[in-house]
Amino acid sequence: MPIIEMTREQYDALKDEVESLTVKRSEIVERLKQAREHGKFMLNPEFDAAQKELADVKSKICDIESRLKNAIIVERIDEDPGQFLNHVQIGSLVRVRYTETGEEEEFTVTSDAGKFAGEGMLSAETPVAKALMRRCKGSKCNVKCRDGTTYELEILSVKNPV
Repeated sequence: MPIIEMTREQYDALKDEVESLTVKRSEIVERLKQAREHGKFMLNPEFDAAQKELADVKSKICDIESRLKNAIIVERIDEDPGQFLNHVQIGSLVRVRYTETGEEEEFTVTSDAGKFAGEGMLSAETPVAKALMRRCKGSKCNVKCRDGTTYELEILSVKNPV
């Protein structure tokens, strides 16, 4: 699995999720153990559902632990304080304008599309985020779409976590 850049908040959220899933896994194992002790597992749809749930939880834990193992926490560079303060990076809240239409959009650049993607979030793996990374307010960049077309964005503002 490739290295995954994420903010401290994203890393901590994933650690919390692993802890929660670990507790859930223990509860499911206990339910299965009790069902076995009482001989209730033969042709029991609830037992089968619990086994599937256990497999799903184990899979999620494994996936998240793998992401955590390959994570790099993205912090502001200390060599020159403020050097990248106004540059787009993981965790940046970015406001852009599509130069062709004048339409504006605001989103937070995230490292993990699956866990943190959603309304107002943009994975760093998308063509838009890749084009914006390390650019600052006032910069313009061309975004190349998967279908080969391109469009231009102008960065109106960049707010980074402190």
